[in-house]
Amino acid sequence: MNNRWKMNRIGFVNFWLYDEEIFELEDGKIFFRGGNGSGKSITTQSIISFLMDGDRSPERLDSFGGKDRKMEYYLLGDGEKEDETGYVFLEFRKGKTEQYLTIGIGQRAKKGSNLEFAGFCITDGKRVGKDIKLYREIGEKKVPLHLKKELPNTLGSENRIVYTQREYIDMINKNLFGFENVDQYKNLIKFLLKIRGAKLSKETKLTDIYKILNDSLPTLTDEDLRVLIDTMERIKRMEETNEEQKRVLELLKKLEKNYTIYNKNMLWKKYQRAVEQEKEYSLEKKYYEKEKRDLEKYRIEIKNNNENIERGVNRVEGIKSERKRLENNNLKKAVEELKENQEKKLIADKEIDKKKSRLEEENKKIDSYKIKDRNLKRDLENQRYKIEKNYKELEDINEILLLETPLTRKEIIFQNNYEEIIREVVNIFEIVVNKIEIAFSVLKEEEEIVKTLNICEEEYDRLNSNKNDIEKSYKIALEMEEKEKDDLIEKYYIIKNRNEFLKISKDELEKIVSFIKDFSTIKTPKNITDIFYKNYREKFEETELERRELVYKKEKRLKEQDEVLQKLESLRNQPESVPERSREKKECREALIKEGIKFIPLYEALDFSVELSEEEKKILEEQLKELGLIDILVIPYEEHERASKIISKYSDSILIPKEENSTKKSFEKFRIANVEKEYKKVVEDFLKNISTENGDFESKNLILKKNGYFKYGVTQGWVVGKEIEFIGAQNRRAKILKEIEELEVKLENFRREIEIYDSHIEGLKEELKRLELEYNELPTFRNIEQSISLRNEEQEKLRRVIEEFKLKEEQLEKIKGRKKEIELKVAHSCKTLNYRRDIESYKEVLEISKGYYKKILELKSLRGNYANIKESIESNQVIIEDKGSTIEDIWEELRRLEREQEKLRDNIKKIEEFLNLPENLEIGERLKSLIQEELRLQQEIENRKSNIIKRKVEIEKLSESIGNREQNLIILDELSKKAQYYLEEEKKLGLASLEGITGDEDYLRFTPGKLYEKVATRYGEYKGTLNYYNGVVEYIFEDEENFLRRRAVINFIYDGKKISLYEFKELLSEEIVTRESVLAENDRKLIEDILSGNVSHKLNVQIYEAKKWIEKTSENLQNLSNSERLKFAIGWLPKKSSDIEELNTLELQRLLIKDRELLTEEELEKLSIHFRNRLSVIREEIKDSGGDYSEVIKEMLDYRKWFDFTIFYYKDGGNKQELTSNIFNKFSGGERAIAMYLPLLTAASAQYQKGREECPRMIALDEAFAGVDDKNIASVFEFIETLNFDYIMNSQNLWGTYDTVKRLKIVELIKNSENNMIVTNNYIWDAMKNKKEFIL
Repeated sequence: MNNRWKMNRIGFVNFWLYDEEIFELEDGKIFFRGGNGSGKSITTQSIISFLMDGDRSPERLDSFGGKDRKMEYYLLGDGEKEDETGYVFLEFRKGKTEQYLTIGIGQRAKKGSNLEFAGFCITDGKRVGKDIKLYREIGEKKVPLHLKKELPNTLGSENRIVYTQREYIDMINKNLFGFENVDQYKNLIKFLLKIRGAKLSKETKLTDIYKILNDSLPTLTDEDLRVLIDTMERIKRMEETNEEQKRVLELLKKLEKNYTIYNKNMLWKKYQRAVEQEKEYSLEKKYYEKEKRDLEKYRIEIKNNNENIERGVNRVEGIKSERKRLENNNLKKAVEELKENQEKKLIADKEIDKKKSRLEEENKKIDSYKIKDRNLKRDLENQRYKIEKNYKELEDINEILLLETPLTRKEIIFQNNYEEIIREVVNIFEIVVNKIEIAFSVLKEEEEIVKTLNICEEEYDRLNSNKNDIEKSYKIALEMEEKEKDDLIEKYYIIKNRNEFLKISKDELEKIVSFIKDFSTIKTPKNITDIFYKNYREKFEETELERRELVYKKEKRLKEQDEVLQKLESLRNQPESVPERSREKKECREALIKEGIKFIPLYEALDFSVELSEEEKKILEEQLKELGLIDILVIPYEEHERASKIISKYSDSILIPKEENSTKKSFEKFRIANVEKEYKKVVEDFLKNISTENGDFESKNLILKKNGYFKYGVTQGWVVGKEIEFIGAQNRRAKILKEIEELEVKLENFRREIEIYDSHIEGLKEELKRLELEYNELPTFRNIEQSISLRNEEQEKLRRVIEEFKLKEEQLEKIKGRKKEIELKVAHSCKTLNYRRDIESYKEVLEISKGYYKKILELKSLRGNYANIKESIESNQVIIEDKGSTIEDIWEELRRLEREQEKLRDNIKKIEEFLNLPENLEIGERLKSLIQEELRLQQEIENRKSNIIKRKVEIEKLSESIGNREQNLIILDELSKKAQYYLEEEKKLGLASLEGITGDEDYLRFTPGKLYEKVATRYGEYKGTLNYYNGVVEYIFEDEENFLRRRAVINFIYDGKKISLYEFKELLSEEIVTRESVLAENDRKLIEDILSGNVSHKLNVQIYEAKKWIEKTSENLQNLSNSERLKFAIGWLPKKSSDIEELNTLELQRLLIKDRELLTEEELEKLSIHFRNRLSVIREEIKDSGGDYSEVIKEMLDYRKWFDFTIFYYKDGGNKQELTSNIFNKFSGGERAIAMYLPLLTAASAQYQKGREECPRMIALDEAFAGVDDKNIASVFEFIETLNFDYIMNSQNLWGTYDTVKRLKIVELIKNSENNMIVTNNYIWDAMKNKKEFIL
């Protein structure tokens, strides 16, 4: 297309070493040449690719891909500047019209700050440097425009400015290139970068060419693959969920093992307690019934004793009467004494029995108090254990609550001020719980706002999608309007270019463009007509203005002519040419002169041998220049030390050759010039250190060969002879003369140019003759008016949806703002609380805090009981001591009574001896018998009375015991029922069964609390995962004193219901099985989507288009001739499958082409197996690398991987042969160059075909055609012309002046290190004239 956008001008403002520089291209082409460091690469790379996408990566600006120099360097230098703004721009021209479009980037670099960016696109035809400037002038200083404060006003509202790289690349694609999506545009840039840096070298492989060709082919876009990617992402999420759930299932199994042991232990302990309580109740009932029987027996016994006592009393009265008849005085007295003593003994015996009974009773009492003492101490120890257990539970809970209380160790609770400590703990607890409750409330608020935000974002996305659809419709209408406007604008551009007299000015054309862009059916036609009518009336004034401008230009050129004359005069006064020297070097040499140290530069000390050819002389001088030796100081040996001290303070070099003996051969190609003797020795030694052979490197450290090769120390290289400038006084004078001649030629060019200005001024008078004719040739406005009407309709739809969208956006922003406020509240509320900031964690903490408070109160109660028991122990000890004293007194009394009893026993014995005298014996026997009977009866009566008393006491005790046992039975019955109830409630949980438990299991040796510690430890390990699944540890059943009831359970919230760990495990297992079934179904659906939707169709279209493109490219390649007599063709051959279950490319393509309805079952199965295998491989890759499914799906359906590129070649008209790596490596340099560049340039052409028809077609080559011999470069240029490319190229040696290049702008860049600036020489190459012309 001849009417496409072409590069027209490149501009720099305050960028790198450019103050203000504008390069004009010739037919979209420019060639930069210059030495190393001249700036040709950065100039090239600033355009392609920096201006194309705004990517400021250091490796993009470095031709070698280095990252050392960032963009800031090109604005601030090596730190000598603090704050700088710079601009780079590229102007395009549409065909041969005067329609212009400019893209550009402004940047501001400031030390210590981020780089500022502003990208712009000028679409209204304004031209930088002509209509607008990117700087303002303050005196003679040019200050670049501020990116945000000044640039927008200068460009005007018609043109767009963006401040991010992403917006910039979108803008450039939309306004200039027109690729379907930005990704395609990015691919183009990526490919251009590969071409830009492509260089032929020994390392270049054939596979490198194939890879670049392969990368140039289009692939399926994300939109094409959206359904497949969504399905794969869904499958991926399901697989991830399944893998996660399998992992959780394994964790649950481990947790279940500990939990089951805990549950069985808990059930068994409760079962044991129920059995024990039942046994205790049965035993108590047995004792109760026995005591009731004993009570009845004792009552009967008392009744019998009372009847026996009555009979005994009657008998005693009878005995007394009989004794009275038998007794005389002496005998009576003895009998009375015997009776009295016997009665006393009886009393003494009773007293002794009483004392013994009392002693036994007191001993029993003291034993009971001692038992009580032991029981109280045991109770005290039990109470201490409960307190310590309670403290441990508090500690465990506090590991979660993290309260800082005085209870830092268990001993503290046993202090006397325990009540005060507990009050302080409660106070701290209440403060923290209050904070937790506040935080929990805020977290709930956050949860609600997140839900609200999600709903709002869904609405926002829906509205955004609707807006995007309407925007697309509006965009189409807008594009239609823009097309009509562009057509109309183009007509005016054509008019502007075609008209010879009525040439509207740039401003007027901009106004017309502006009027058309802001088209009004009422005003615009009149406004445009008025412009031309005004020009018709004012043309004479315009012509005069143009004449004045020409006169101004003529005067400006005269001024420049004067400057050249002054420079010419200066050169004529200069005796000979000298090399450029830095300021430091000049100062160094002035210092040497001041110190009286003699020196000369090496070039003055040397001259060429007379037999050398001109080419050899050029090479020798170029070798010394390249080595930096041409201007090195030659100083006599004796002055070296002094000179070195001075030179070390500056920047200069001194020649210090290895001193040689006089017999060593000198380098013959140089001779010593006519210099003073003191320099000759140094120069002679230097020449003796030069050789032309590598073999001499051990003895001579400088090698200079005829072919340009040199080696010096660790340096070696080659040079090409250019010109002789400094060696030989005659040559130095000739250099001056040459510069004078060039300036004289420049003066002659100025003279001719001034004559041309004079001619143009005269020619303006002829332009009035065509005014009338051109005025009548103006276009109509009918088409554009119709397109505007359509656009207005779509615009109104868009306005309404945007209003709705904005309202939703405002609502969303408010919610987001509210969310941020709540997040701040959350941060503030949770700041002093060291818990995970989620609602579940705080909910768990609140639940746990209830248990903590209960435990604190329980601790207070336990500690009070502990104090009471301790007090009871102390009271009981006092009683035991008192009872001990009483027992001692009883023992003393008992011993006295026993002595009295012994005395009475003796008295009775003596009386009985008296009564046993024969005369007293019969009466005495009778009396004795009666007395004994009386005593026996009285004893029996007393015994029975005593027995009655004893039985009454026992009856009283039994009655009390029976009453107590009745109470105990009630309590034990209640306890037994409780134990049974707690056992049943444990069974109802269904967490364990008694079946299979023998009681001998090891785990039954432990307490449930000990086993739960293992459960808690295991749960703690998995807590994060289990919390995600709403797992929670809860304590159920209230604590019961002296009972094992309260226990921990692990539950999960599933579908709003609370279920056990075992149920959750089963549900999770079922979910995994179900999901695996769904995954298999999704795999099948995915394959169907590949086979049915538009994917297979698009694949076939892309394959078809690729084949056509390759055929066309191959045809073009075969028609192109080159100096190597080589022709090329490109093949694109299907690969064979590497897996027996995968289809080869031909078979795959054949099946994909067929309509799905026409595929047989066998064919469907083949395709399914093929893609199933590929999916399996992809999943494994995803698992290993954690990659993105979209990229992997693209790879699976990347048809480029189904084919192999093959390059064929014909040589000297021979048969077609495959270009193998072996053959490619054997090609000559020219052949390799042709084989590399031609396919790459063809691929670039293919990339541009994806954009708009009118888009620019640009390429760049850095160090163009390096490694290609000169005769083949012309062929590559011819191919570039054939493909209709514009280009920016650079080279160190080439000029680009080939007959296959029609016209070319050549810019020679010369870096002036002294002034830190770039000097440019401009040339135009014209192949028709076969001439390169220097231009100003």
